[in-house]
Amino acid sequence: IAVEPSTLLRALSVEVALRRADGAGLLASADELAVLAQLANGPRPIDLVQREAGIEPRRFLTTLLQMLEQRRVQRLPGDLLAATSA
Repeated sequence: IAVEPSTLLRALSVEVALRRADGAGLLASADELAVLAQLANGPRPIDLVQREAGIEPRRFLTTLLQMLEQRRVQRLPGDLLAATSA
């Protein structure tokens, strides 16, 4: 059985340290990593990101708000979500 890494991390409630281009470290939860994985190839509709990331809607909204506040993602016209470059 193939398991996505983000699914495994989420099941274990693991946080992962990410590095930005400027070298600053960021902690990311498994849910945040699942969202970022969905945005790796460019902007996508928010509802599709939630569904394909496999995150329960209420938890997805909490994660999304945190990521928007931290400027890890941004909302674009047309109800699209994109990862930020910073």
